[in-house]
Amino acid sequence: MKLLLIIPEYPPDSGGGIATFYGDTLPEIAGQGHQVHVLVGSAFTSKLPSYVKDGVKVDFLDTDLVNLYLHKFSHYSIAAHVCVLEKAALKSHSQYHQLIAEKLWTAAGVAGSYLAWDVADKAANLAVRLGGGKGAANNSYWFRTFALINPPLALRVRELLIRFLRPQLRQESQYQPNRKN
Repeated sequence: MKLLLIIPEYPPDSGGGIATFYGDTLPEIAGQGHQVHVLVGSAFTSKLPSYVKDGVKVDFLDTDLVNLYLHKFSHYSIAAHVCVLEKAALKSHSQYHQLIAEKLWTAAGVAGSYLAWDVADKAANLAVRLGGGKGAANNSYWFRTFALINPPLALRVRELLIRFLRPQLRQESQYQPNRKN
C-alpha cells in the first residue's frame, strides 16, 4: 500500500505530540513493506531538504510555491475558525481555558484541526502534556490527578465547546465559490 500523509510536523525538527505519534508509527508501517511518504507543511514550515529514514520518505512544503498560489484559495472561508475560537475563549470563564485539552475543532466536529490559541500562559504543565513530546510523561500524573478530581468541570468544557462552536464551524467552513464584484 502507498501512503501519503500531509502533516504539520515530523521528527527530528519538532517534538510535539503529532511529531512523536507519526515518528513512532510510520517507520513501523514502512517496516511492514508499505510505501510511506510524508509531506510536512504548516504556517511555520520552512523549506528543508528531503530525506529518507527508517523507510519513510519526508519532503517539506515549498513555501515559495505556497506564497505563489495562495491567492487561488481565497474563496475558502477557513480563517474564520480562528475568530470563532477566539470568541469562545473570551466568552468562557478563564478557568475553562486551562482545560482546553484536546484538538478543539475535533471536539466541535471538524476533524483534523488544531488548537488555535496558546494555553501555555494559563496552564503550562497542561499545555506540555497535551502537546506530547519529550517530557510529557513527567506531567501525566498531574493530568490524571486533575482529570480525576474535576471530571464535571472537564465535561462542562467539552459541552461548552461543542454547543458554542459546532454551528459556527459548520457555517463558516463551507466552500464559497469565487464571486465577481
